Amino acid sequence: MAANRTLLVRAALVVGTLVLGGAAYILGTSLVEERTGVSASPKPARSAEVSTADFVKFEDENAGISFSYPEDWKKVEDNSKEPLNQADADAPLNVRVVVGPSANQPNLLVRAIPLSSEIIIPENVTAEFLGTIQGQLDRLVEGPDVRVAEKRPTNHKGKLAWRYLYAFKDEATGREGSHLHYFIFDGAKINVLVFQALPAAELEKLAPTFDKILETFESETRIIPRPGISLPPSPSG
Repeated sequence: MAANRTLLVRAALVVGTLVLGGAAYILGTSLVEERTGVSASPKPARSAEVSTADFVKFEDENAGISFSYPEDWKKVEDNSKEPLNQADADAPLNVRVVVGPSANQPNLLVRAIPLSSEIIIPENVTAEFLGTIQGQLDRLVEGPDVRVAEKRPTNHKGKLAWRYLYAFKDEATGREGSHLHYFIFDGAKINVLVFQALPAAELEKLAPTFDKILETFESETRIIPRPGISLPPSPSG
């Protein structure tokens, strides 16, 4: 489970400090590209095309997420039947699923982090605003064993996201691996996807599959009740 632990430790770095000091920012869930000037990730040239015809779908109603992955991958860990822990953003069950060819070869970890307030994009987004968010994400990703090769804001189906590519050293084997690490902001929730290639040389071969999985990822926006606003009672039967 050493490789699985590498994925878990890296994803677990995302904690409540990402709420930017607890302040609520105003989120427009549409027109992200128009407001921020951040376009969707360009499609890199790939030497191999991957079909989703043999993919299977993973659905997690508790976290409001779904995606598809190769049918010959296995669920190494599955917490989709458990509710998100609203009180503890770093709770273990907020790791929703880990999948890969085997328990010793996990290729993807997906985590959903509930927030105490919505992260919202202002109407007039500035480079300073984006820099503030990236600065906090940098602190979550960087470490003594990490070499960041790429980091940039992007958008995922109209939602503001960040993409990081970095090399890391696996504690158990000493081998160098690669992570493609995505943060996808969605209302009062942050989705985290960590794609892993170990050893790092496998990234080129796995990248087309990672791209296809990301294309299938869907997230249902979670909106939290505003203070002082009561929800209407359920109708009696």
